[in-house]
Amino acid sequence: LQRLLGKISSKLEDQNPNIFMTESWIASRMHPQTFRNTLHLIADLALVDESTNFETFFFALIKVLQANSNREMGESLIPLELADLLVRLSVGTETNSLYCTHSAAGIPAILAAKNNIAVHGEQRRADVLLLTANILCNSKIQIRVSDPLHSPSWVIGGELIEFDAAISCPPFGVRYDLNVETDQFVRFPEKPLTSEVLEIRHCLAQSKSRVAALVPMALLTRTAGGERDFRRSIIDSGLLQAVISLPSGVLLNTNIPTAIIILDKTKNAEPILFVDLTGLDRFIVSRKRGSRAWLKTADQLADQALRSTE
Repeated sequence: LQRLLGKISSKLEDQNPNIFMTESWIASRMHPQTFRNTLHLIADLALVDESTNFETFFFALIKVLQANSNREMGESLIPLELADLLVRLSVGTETNSLYCTHSAAGIPAILAAKNNIAVHGEQRRADVLLLTANILCNSKIQIRVSDPLHSPSWVIGGELIEFDAAISCPPFGVRYDLNVETDQFVRFPEKPLTSEVLEIRHCLAQSKSRVAALVPMALLTRTAGGERDFRRSIIDSGLLQAVISLPSGVLLNTNIPTAIIILDKTKNAEPILFVDLTGLDRFIVSRKRGSRAWLKTADQLADQALRSTE
């Protein structure tokens, strides 16, 4: 395992001199004992030898990290089953390209790339997980290091490139210093209190059709002017296709209530679909109060939601 991590580290450093993928990177995101247990578990699974399937190793590593992660790691590791749902809700049969921002969208991006979708994205700092996926899984995810709100980099001829679809997983409740009135791309008709609205508006500007956004439920109820205006706008314009409320505990790093909203620039939604998953046992597995909630049958859920918005 140490030899494999060493090879990964060398390849990453050759391609990205400022990025380091080493045992210390993984260890910094896990408690020391958990990290040691992880090394032993992967070694016991015999995933690392001359015939190692790097993609199998990569996803096994993600599963172990997610199962044992602490809160500091949660933002960049959306659970695989939730990532799968986001991908299914955002892409269609005609989707060839996908846009995403932030490290939280890393796992959805990796799953989309695994399905032969060309993934493009922007992050304020390079995500080692995505760089590693490119090497181990031959994903060819194209990520640029830039601030997508202040200075988006997927631009041609002074215009934002529109990809077939987009996934937005913004950090929750973060205030962002941005003068929306001077935006050269005219992306932001509202002046929101926090950055979730800005992130979603940006993804809409970079998508030809559908955007799936993971948001806190508070975004759907805040009375601040910008958030209220955003909700009114996406409803009145027919952009909002569906709202899927998720149970608390579905994320790794927080228990706050969350939801997925589906927006589509090619349709005029009427009526809007509302799905409440908090009490549906056929879609949710929860061990006990206060513990993780696991999504199941994401394919059935996505099919039901998308059929209802046709």
